[in-house]
Amino acid sequence: MIGDPTANASNAAHTSFPPSRDTMIRYMLAQRLDFDPGSRFAYSNFGYMLLGRVIEKVSGQPYEAYVREKVLDPAGLAHVQRGSSHLGGRLPGEVKYYDYPGAPMINSCVSAAREKQPAPYGLMDLDLNDADGGWIGSVIDLVKFVSTLDGTRPRALVNQQSFASMVAETPRNTWVPGSPNWYGFGLFVVAQMGGITWSHGGAAPGTNTWFYRFANGLSYAFVYNGATQDHVYPNAYTSQPVWDALAAVTVWPDQDLFPRYYPPKMAPEGVLNAASFRAGALAPGSLATILGVDLGGRDSDVTVVVNDASSIERPVEVLFSGPGQINATLPGELMAGDAKLAVRREGWPAVSVPLRIAVVGPGCSL
Repeated sequence: MIGDPTANASNAAHTSFPPSRDTMIRYMLAQRLDFDPGSRFAYSNFGYMLLGRVIEKVSGQPYEAYVREKVLDPAGLAHVQRGSSHLGGRLPGEVKYYDYPGAPMINSCVSAAREKQPAPYGLMDLDLNDADGGWIGSVIDLVKFVSTLDGTRPRALVNQQSFASMVAETPRNTWVPGSPNWYGFGLFVVAQMGGITWSHGGAAPGTNTWFYRFANGLSYAFVYNGATQDHVYPNAYTSQPVWDALAAVTVWPDQDLFPRYYPPKMAPEGVLNAASFRAGALAPGSLATILGVDLGGRDSDVTVVVNDASSIERPVEVLFSGPGQINATLPGELMAGDAKLAVRREGWPAVSVPLRIAVVGPGCSL
């Protein structure tokens, strides 16, 4: 999937270089298996690329669109985007990637001309490796994803049954060689601290990323944009010292810091009737459920207001405030017609959503 071996697929299929995903799939499915399925463990980038095509087939959506709709948008990770193999395709705010000093240039594996390029911009074709890597984000993005994945931070990206499958212990013959870890459905797992630590990482030329979620609830991540001459990933040098430093901390801030980097966002469902949990017109004085990302939370000083057809801004009584949900009581004096509800947190952008007010029973759905 990376480097000169990808030319084997193009040559065998008599197609242009670099090979397409379909060409790589046809080529790989014609190869003999290295071992009987289930007999041992081997990490496979090709397997993840193939899984991306399964997702497209089942969902009826392009892989990138599905990931954005089902994973990134619900988690409020609007900054995460697909990257480019080419320096000219660098996104706004994206770093430059470096090989070690004095590293030789390579024949490009991302260009038909195969011109000389530094390895970070010539070895890995991100169009080919779309479902096994190539997304651009920050350490804040990564830690937020980790804290949302299992529901530690609402709203959970997968249900409890699915997450349990992701970390379930696998047969010992499929454990990671030379390690107490096993590989679940997309996560490395190790039993420790009276529970489990789950993690994952990866590397491409000029970049190395890893995250950890420990049994005590602590998560951390790091991202590098360089390579070492000894080809040892940078995280191998820093993961233990970072853990030692974090383990020495006895008091952590208890306020939510993510909204400093992500403005609150309203979910597509917007405001629901709290009795029926359905969208539609709401009655004055009824209970409402507001869904979104980074809306509120403990000690977040959230205020909710509504502007009705009279253009008068009225405060909404907040009954419960969490990152993914706010429960509130609408003012009883609201006028019927089009309105707008806004959620505000001091120091952060407000978020609003249109609302229809109608004189109906609070428990009725229209």
